[in-house]
Amino acid sequence: MSHTRVRYEATVPAKLGEALNFLGLEGVEFPEGPKKLHASAIGLLNLSERGTLFRCSRGAVVVRADHTMITFSKLDL
Repeated sequence: MSHTRVRYEATVPAKLGEALNFLGLEGVEFPEGPKKLHASAIGLLNLSERGTLFRCSRGAVVVRADHTMITFSKLDL
């Protein structure tokens, strides 16, 4: 099992996507522009570095230090 393979997808506001893209976090990709966010398990950990990560069987939620909440759906691979 690879922790770097894209497994999660979220739709975020363009402004937030641009800010996250600027950070250049490992495991976080924007394949369709700043509104569509893909993340691997490593990417989720990097996004939650200064916040909290909740995982469940269908996805994950990252609550960042600035109280921004990003809801991820698990991709069917």
